[in-house]
Amino acid sequence: MAIVIYLLQTLDSKQQPASGFSSLMVYTEKKTDTAGAIAEGVFVNGLIMVGMLFIVTTALMLLYRFRCYALIYGWLLFSVGSLLFLFGGYVGQGLLQAYGVAPASDVQLIFYPSIGVFSLLGSALVFWSDLGCAKWFGDLPMLRQVSPIFGWSK
Repeated sequence: MAIVIYLLQTLDSKQQPASGFSSLMVYTEKKTDTAGAIAEGVFVNGLIMVGMLFIVTTALMLLYRFRCYALIYGWLLFSVGSLLFLFGGYVGQGLLQAYGVAPASDVQLIFYPSIGVFSLLGSALVFWSDLGCAKWFGDLPMLRQVSPIFGWSK
């Protein structure tokens, strides 16, 4: 909890450049847009997001129906690992910018992939119980939930 409070105070969103999903959306709001145009753009963006969720959910349901469990586990491992890798890189870059540190390119080549390795270790602890905490500590749900955090925070 202390780490979250520290990061929220250090990584002020007003100082960070605008990013997120806004660059991926069809409609981006402009100051000159009317309320009707904004409502229409929000509806289109929402429809696209719901459509993407429907496609991914349907694909996962079909994979489960045809018992492609290895593919589902691979997708889950990839998605969790990549999300942790991207989030860790974003937080690391934000901390470096907040303190005015300009890292050299060789430091970036070492720092960012190491966060990805730790996130993949945390994902392996969650998804493969033979490797993870279930082997050593029994099947304790709390340990399986916090193991990605342990893997990321090393």
